[in-house]
Amino acid sequence: LNDSIEGPDYFAKSGLNSAGNPTTGFKYIEKFNRLVNTWKDILLNSETQTDLTICYSPAMRKMDFLGAKSCLDDNNPASSAPGGDSFDAEPGLNKEAASAGHDWLDGYENVSKQSVPPEAGVWNKFRELVILCSRLNLAFDLLDLTNPNKSPGNGCLVIPNTGTIEKASIDYLLEHIDGGGKLLFFPTIPIYTTTGETDLRLVERSGVKLVEQIRPAGGEILDYGSREIDFGGKPMAANGWLFIHEYPEDYNPVASYQEKTLIAGNSNLVVSGTDARFTSFASLELWKAVFESTLKIKPTVVSQDNYYYALFRSEESGELLTVMNLTGDTTPARIAIKDRNLEIKLELGVYESRCLPINTRLGNHQLLYSTSEIILSADQQYYEIHGGAGTEGCLVFDSPTKVKLSGQTLSTESTGNGHVITYLHQSQPIKLEP
Repeated sequence: LNDSIEGPDYFAKSGLNSAGNPTTGFKYIEKFNRLVNTWKDILLNSETQTDLTICYSPAMRKMDFLGAKSCLDDNNPASSAPGGDSFDAEPGLNKEAASAGHDWLDGYENVSKQSVPPEAGVWNKFRELVILCSRLNLAFDLLDLTNPNKSPGNGCLVIPNTGTIEKASIDYLLEHIDGGGKLLFFPTIPIYTTTGETDLRLVERSGVKLVEQIRPAGGEILDYGSREIDFGGKPMAANGWLFIHEYPEDYNPVASYQEKTLIAGNSNLVVSGTDARFTSFASLELWKAVFESTLKIKPTVVSQDNYYYALFRSEESGELLTVMNLTGDTTPARIAIKDRNLEIKLELGVYESRCLPINTRLGNHQLLYSTSEIILSADQQYYEIHGGAGTEGCLVFDSPTKVKLSGQTLSTESTGNGHVITYLHQSQPIKLEP
């Protein structure tokens, strides 16, 4: 139980309070269940259309525990001059604490945090990559490289690493290349296995060689702020270690640091010497260039005029477009779906989300799209229209149609994009009888 204004109560998202009465959360749970049941055929027979795959493996966790082995080794033919490699990658334990712990435990259970260098935080790189993809509206799925759920050769794989990865993972990535798939490595390309052995197959295949590592800003007196990298003549900040590589001549440079190429690649493979993370609008432009201009990957759903995060799923009986206003900006956005002659103007309230039906049957009519959630009533006798109170909504059909909204019969108006009925969302659901 949690203390609240009204006294002890259950966790806010639960459906019942301590007295056994429905809470506000119950209303949302009940509404969600009805939404799922309304469109269950589409949900059960479709998958979210993804633009890329983010890879992970047990090595990412191990590197946070053990520290990353240095990729700059005089005895390793995959690297050359020591450059900025003057750090000790071994973890420094807090000897004053009762027991030594690990960074990911974050101080729980009376253990101290393990100190690892910034370059060894692969798990953090994974998390930041997820945030970046969400901000670029690139829909993604996940893949365990040591236990893959899809055959190699399909789509683009993104691999956060610090030069160490399982041999089985390297085997899979090589098969992916042979099958015509795309790869993005950051901030370097793997040259070691988790058993400490050198494995240069990815280096030999890509032709990319690590030559220098640049410490993050803040390691020396007056060395403050961020490293400044150049992207198309525009300066932008980069945090974390910078990995400088030598690239084949046919790789297209995207960004540089002090006239040294930092990110380069072609339509099949990119190696970035800096982390893929969202730090500013400039960083969005940089990574948009990496994905769209270099790797030729464009998001399935594009949001213009305002940033809405969107996911799209499709099957024969219809499609669903889920849109979320994550920034809280109330400016309406235009949503376009790749390879479709369709643009939806959508107005969402602060942090509002909606699941919108597209190209599906609504009663006896073919609905092209809706900017409102449409949910069957509890007795399944009619539909309800849901949306943020005061925001504009519309139903767009493929032919002239009459429907009843809250008992009032309305006819569609013909436009260049279909036959439309517009309305304002209310604080209570609007009754829809198609």
